[in-house]
Amino acid sequence: KNEMIQVLVTTLGGISNILPFVSLSISHHHHQYHNQRHQQHLPLPPQLFISLVFLLIDALKFVLKEKTGAVWRLQRRIKTLNNTTGGPDDVKRKEELRKKEKELLIKRTPMIRTLMSAGHYLSWLKLLISLVFIKVFFGVPLFEVPRAIVWPLGRFLAFPHGNTFEFGQIAVIPWVCLSSVCSVQLTNVLVGPFIITSSLVVFRRKKED
Repeated sequence: KNEMIQVLVTTLGGISNILPFVSLSISHHHHQYHNQRHQQHLPLPPQLFISLVFLLIDALKFVLKEKTGAVWRLQRRIKTLNNTTGGPDDVKRKEELRKKEKELLIKRTPMIRTLMSAGHYLSWLKLLISLVFIKVFFGVPLFEVPRAIVWPLGRFLAFPHGNTFEFGQIAVIPWVCLSSVCSVQLTNVLVGPFIITSSLVVFRRKKED
């Protein structure tokens, strides 16, 4: 009977030692399964999908900024004039302040206020999409590239799984951050000006017709 108890205890001990590895394996396969399911629901590869979504949002923000930029500058100038008091040029400051406030009342139409709010909400939308994307694809490689391309940033691009991902596998957090920053730069330098120029060309053609 004692030998049977000892065998039972030994067996249970072995099982308890194996369970964490089984749990880890199940968890890993669970993440992979859900990652594959979500990838199947996307019309594009996930890394390309999030980049294009960011590019679309930043392009819309660029257009809104072009439409509302004058009002934003007026508001900042009025705030500066309000915060600057006293001094020998106080009379000129007050006169400029009155002119700027009148100008702001004229330029800040209901449509402009709506566009300014839309730009604010787009920033929050981009953050929300980033968090959802990270939650969905967290724990598994988003995609993989040759090792030579990511050297010496391989561990950074696998954050926070640098010790578990293979070198060249890209995690979701670094990719979302890189896509967000590159999207802003690409929009400011190329996409945004192209949209504005194209809109002006179309407007002029309609005006000529």
